Amino acid sequence: MAAICAICKSQFSKVLPYYGFQMDQVISIHQLVGDALVLSTNEI
Repeated sequence: MAAICAICKSQFSKVLPYYGFQMDQVISIHQLVGDALVLSTNEI
């Protein structure tokens, strides 16, 4: 599950355990984007 911001992500801490999910299954959008970026020093 992806949350838009840290406040949104923190709201899941009370709901997710009720449904049997762990908080490590929630990631923020900026973390997804950051993980997807590939920076290269090679010039074209």
